[in-house]
Amino acid sequence: MLGNQEAFEIITAHLRKQKTQAVNLQGKCIYLNSSGAMCAVGCLIQGIELTPDQNQSSVRDLYIDNLAVQALFKEVDLDLLEEMQSLHDNAGYYDRTGFTVSGERKLNQIATGYHLNVPERP
Repeated sequence: MLGNQEAFEIITAHLRKQKTQAVNLQGKCIYLNSSGAMCAVGCLIQGIELTPDQNQSSVRDLYIDNLAVQALFKEVDLDLLEEMQSLHDNAGYYDRTGFTVSGERKLNQIATGYHLNVPERP
């Protein structure tokens, strides 16, 4: 079971490393795509089986529809996950080198809003 700080740290490290969105062939953000890229929340749910509909659903709908996700996110604020998902979905927040200045700024704003510590950049 995850808490807000741990979820935030895992997502932040993942997005900083991956440096790209996880999208399907139509360009829609999804949790896991065919090339192995994962969205912000996708990196937390590795190993949890998703239906094709769940793979492109909202965080809240996924939470409602999937018991394993409910158990994993029992102690995580869904609003935080939605904000991190929004960060991932906005291509303007990162480029091929990682987060842009505005992406890091948004990451810090999210952290402040939830009283979280931003992990150091590698």
